[in-house]
Amino acid sequence: MADTEPEKTAPQEYVHTSTDFPDGAEVEIPQGWMYRSRKLGPITFPWYASPQSQLILVAFVCFLCPGMFNALGGLGGGGQVTATVNDASNTALYSTFALVGFFAGTITNALGIRIALSFGGIGYCIYTSSYLCFDHTQNFGYSVFAGFFLGICAGVLWCAQGAIMMSYPPEHQKGRYIAVFWGIFNMGGVIGALRRHKSDLMQHPTWKSEFIGLWETLISDPWIICLWPMFFASNWFYTYQFNDVNLAQFNTRTRALNNVLYWFFQIVGAVLFSFILDFPGMRRTTRAKVVWCTLVVLTFAIWGGGYASRLRTHGRK
Repeated sequence: MADTEPEKTAPQEYVHTSTDFPDGAEVEIPQGWMYRSRKLGPITFPWYASPQSQLILVAFVCFLCPGMFNALGGLGGGGQVTATVNDASNTALYSTFALVGFFAGTITNALGIRIALSFGGIGYCIYTSSYLCFDHTQNFGYSVFAGFFLGICAGVLWCAQGAIMMSYPPEHQKGRYIAVFWGIFNMGGVIGALRRHKSDLMQHPTWKSEFIGLWETLISDPWIICLWPMFFASNWFYTYQFNDVNLAQFNTRTRALNNVLYWFFQIVGAVLFSFILDFPGMRRTTRAKVVWCTLVVLTFAIWGGGYASRLRTHGRK
């Protein structure tokens, strides 16, 4: 009798090898429908549980939720004649978003990715319905509540999306994955605007352990608090660009055209930046700094141009 037992391996019927990963790696994966590639003629589709399929799935969730939200908001005033309702709703939305965003990681870890994505999508349905309701009933309070509730849902949805985008893609293809996601997501804004113009999961930790972990993180790394101004400032510029520029200075057809171009060039920008982020000839930190500096220059140039335009407009008056 041998002194030690032979090493146990998984039965052959439960594992098989695959080279479906982008880097060509060969790994053992479980059997089952989620792990089988499908062919349609010469095209081979990735298996359901693969990083590629999960990326596309999350992208289409954002295509249908924040993507369509962007199309609605991009028209100026949420498609209303005036921006009064949209301004009030967005104030409630982004104020709540800033607060919930700080705890979104804790909430997402406790709920799990699937529930977090599902919960996050509910707010977008209610938000959109509030504008339809306002058209018929002038229910201002419902629109403000919808913005408040969407602030909660959006914080959780974007945290779940970020967790997937940072953990699923291979290291050398993160930029490409982000570009694909951003392209599909922003097609929601493009298609929505065009329509208007044409007339086995891991066990999740407890809430208590998550909040304790958040507290310990803040104690050990208090610099995280410095991110809060970014949470608060996130997406406020949409209200200015869409309500104070697009709504105020253009008619319905040109507003729709601006909306299409706005979201389309977000896709173009994502693709261009993906080449820099995945460029193999530079260190990752160097690539990040190049993209960061480019964004800073473009941001100041765009907002500086907008400021100069406003000065000229007020000067004429």
